[in-house]
Amino acid sequence: MDIIIIVVFGIFGLSLIVLVHELGHYFAARICKVRVEKFSIGFGKKLAGFTHKGITYQISWFLLGGYCKLKGEMSKPDFTEEDFQKAKNEEGSFLSASPLRKIIIVAAGPLANIIFAALIFSIIALIGYTIETSSTKIILQTEYPTDIQPVTAARDAGLETGDTVVAINGKEINYFDDMLKAVSENQGKSLLFTVKRGDDIFDISITPEQAPGEYVPRIGVYAWTDPVISMVEKGKPADKAGLMEGDIILSANQVDVEHTVAFYHVFNTKPGEVSLSFERNGERKNTLLHLDYKDNVMQDPGIYFKRLLIPSPRYNPFTALIRGIERTGEILGLIIKSFAILFRVGVKNVSDVVAGPIRITQMVGQQALTGFNVGFGEGMSNFFNFICLISVLLGFMNLLPIPVLDGGHIILALIMGVRKKMGPRFVMRYQLVGFSIIVMLTILAVFSDISYFFKF
Repeated sequence: MDIIIIVVFGIFGLSLIVLVHELGHYFAARICKVRVEKFSIGFGKKLAGFTHKGITYQISWFLLGGYCKLKGEMSKPDFTEEDFQKAKNEEGSFLSASPLRKIIIVAAGPLANIIFAALIFSIIALIGYTIETSSTKIILQTEYPTDIQPVTAARDAGLETGDTVVAINGKEINYFDDMLKAVSENQGKSLLFTVKRGDDIFDISITPEQAPGEYVPRIGVYAWTDPVISMVEKGKPADKAGLMEGDIILSANQVDVEHTVAFYHVFNTKPGEVSLSFERNGERKNTLLHLDYKDNVMQDPGIYFKRLLIPSPRYNPFTALIRGIERTGEILGLIIKSFAILFRVGVKNVSDVVAGPIRITQMVGQQALTGFNVGFGEGMSNFFNFICLISVLLGFMNLLPIPVLDGGHIILALIMGVRKKMGPRFVMRYQLVGFSIIVMLTILAVFSDISYFFKF
């Protein structure tokens, strides 16, 4: 059932994003009096479709994509000088449109993705949603070492496991996600943490740092989550072990479990089974949790622990719209900042930063599934929040000045506006460069997906 949810919501989500993008091109072309010849959701052979007023609308077999074909587009490799001149003088042709109209049509796709995200974020802010998060009580990463070198900034500054962060730079911090955001936006900058330890409250200066192999600054802490089970997935090892909602894990393999990090840390040695002691209705019980492995990777034991469920405030329509625009702007800013970080520090592992359509589909579906494990509303909220993020990313990427992408077409329209005499040879060479870049990026993305899923 889980895989069905992931696939269905993944394909639907990515297809929706592409549909919005292509509708942007479609409506802009109609407004600018450029004829649309074909509108397709997906690539390849047509599955179903119809023709209305000279426009073919269809769904193609490979759903993870789509296109809007305009009259007079130079998409054929054998586009001749005669074809070029004919298209430039033909009514309703893309080539006959003014540079301004070309730019409007091309830019409308990415802008539609960004506007779509802002509208969805506004609707979410209007109807309200539930945030699943943790408190600001922290655990030092250095106390639970893994194969990855931990960030030591929090420990070196004097924080201890069990401390609670009250504020950062004088701004109140209520949830762990808020703390992560404040830290991620301030690499290399000293932040003043107000910390509560027992009955004492004091200030500590901490400078976020970047861990080896990571691209986002951290301070080296985990969120503290009490080991109280919120759900056990049917058929998974936890269910077979007899665990139930409301059980409190007390120890794992004779190691006391105060929080979920301590619980999962026991799994680092890759045991075949874990002896658990847990409390149910005030009574202490014991069981064995048998673990499954695939390619030396532990499979999900099917345990979900209780986190904080915080209802968001509901805004009036005007304020919700403002919040949606602000949220979209924040994501766009983070995307730009992330690109700057990647170019500055370089990429050591392609699969860490490049995802193709297969993995994006899986990520979209997984976000929906994670939310549905809490409730239907949370599932839909997770789903739409994530596709909005992908939609903004798609819009941004398409505006990059790379030939064949929308940004590249904008550059070409500007060049054609300046150079009145331009033959098809220059345009086709320009697009060939872009096509080569896209092919290389596609191969890279697909290889990244394969290496991610199959661990080559």
